[in-house]
Amino acid sequence: MTPTLCFHCMNAIAHRGEVCPHCGYDNQVRHNGASMLGETVLNGQYLVGHILGRGGFGITYIGYDLILERRVAIKEYFPGQIVGRNADNVTLTAHGGSESAFEKGCQRALKEGRMAASLGQIPGVVQIYSTFMANNTVYIVMEYIEGSTLTDYVANQPARLTLPEVVE
Repeated sequence: MTPTLCFHCMNAIAHRGEVCPHCGYDNQVRHNGASMLGETVLNGQYLVGHILGRGGFGITYIGYDLILERRVAIKEYFPGQIVGRNADNVTLTAHGGSESAFEKGCQRALKEGRMAASLGQIPGVVQIYSTFMANNTVYIVMEYIEGSTLTDYVANQPARLTLPEVVE
């Protein structure tokens, strides 16, 4: 049986529509907005939750591994300038004339996932759990690390970081 999880932080909650006692998210809102995945299960194993970030490569979501019962990060290859979501709000289709570029990008994304997974457990390097194709795109499932981004950390410092701080 699938546990009831907060869409935003993937911690257990008592009821699907409640405000999460862990992160304060109102779970009556369980979607990410236009052109992003909503709450769905990928590959029969990974529950997709709230968006963590978006860039040129794609979109990263918090997720939950329903089999291993742990939070994960799910990176979806979604080069927004050349693809769009179909009416099912899940499957991607390349815009006319971009099919070849999108296919090459998918192959690069698969290669990235494989290379990152081959690194194994190196301190400071996120672990890759799975890479797969579904919905006409590539997904990379990785270790979820709670905390702020480097950009946020630097922005919140009172002064420029020193060399020893950068190295650390």
